[in-house]
Amino acid sequence: MAFEVRGGGMKGAASHVSHEQAAKLFNDAIAYVTKSDKAMNVYETLNRLPDKIAVFTFIGAEDHYMPKLGGGPYIEWDPLSSLKVTSSGWQSPAVAVIHEMFHAYQDLILKDIFLVNGGFPEKTVRGFAGNQELVPKCEIPTVAFEAQVCEQLARFGHTNETKRTSYIRCLDTVQVKSVTGTGR
Repeated sequence: MAFEVRGGGMKGAASHVSHEQAAKLFNDAIAYVTKSDKAMNVYETLNRLPDKIAVFTFIGAEDHYMPKLGGGPYIEWDPLSSLKVTSSGWQSPAVAVIHEMFHAYQDLILKDIFLVNGGFPEKTVRGFAGNQELVPKCEIPTVAFEAQVCEQLARFGHTNETKRTSYIRCLDTVQVKSVTGTGR
């Protein structure tokens, strides 16, 4: 298994997730998102890698992927935080983790994540409400991938997942009770 899922946060604190809880939440998220064949392909490809990708799981984590050249590969993931991605739409923590896995796919398989002076190269794109946004270039294909995953999940009846209209990661967050929960 390429993924090494670890719990985290201060023991006894509300943010703490045990290693056992982390593994269960991660497996629940994967079982949900891999109903999408796009997500399944990314997950299975990464899962066959000989090296481990750590997934640090704790409440309050700011979902992100750290590329190999930046000290990774690892993902930080909040398994119970739904992301508001449009003025009225939300995505589950499960979609958030496959989003971060796609960044790992870009880095480790496609070899198209590059750091320049410790940061990601950026590009100006049309964003939320038609405004111009400066975003990391690696987000552009990731958001397209994420949209395809949301569309495929909707075909299986999971219509609670909203495609983004902006490259901004999220407009707000809300705690949910499961990895498939959204803020609706």
